[in-house]
Amino acid sequence: RMDADGEPSLSYEEASALYMLVLRKAFERGDESMASMSEEEQEDMDAVVATLTKAAEEGHAGAQAHLSMIYGMGHGVVQDGGREVEFMAMAAASGDARMQMMLGTKLRDGRGCEQSHERAAEWFIK
Repeated sequence: RMDADGEPSLSYEEASALYMLVLRKAFERGDESMASMSEEEQEDMDAVVATLTKAAEEGHAGAQAHLSMIYGMGHGVVQDGGREVEFMAMAAASGDARMQMMLGTKLRDGRGCEQSHERAAEWFIK
């Protein structure tokens, strides 16, 4: 799923579909945390994360939201609340209302970020 230069060769749409496929397979075998992925599934997730990261850095709100979920759940990556909130904030700033609400909750509770009721309120009223 990577080209000869090690760059992702998937489009955003292909990466999203592949993530959903790997996630569905994991759920079907009762592995909601995706802790026991096959080598092929891990390679797929590596390509998914690389593709979505590139798209997120280019401002794609859907990729930012997907990455927030991936890092928050630890799907194919080490679970990282800081990265979860980082991508959540990108998507929120891009206008994703669901991510705005979730970011407000994270800020209110201080999960994955420094607690700030003032900043949380700003996201809740957007």
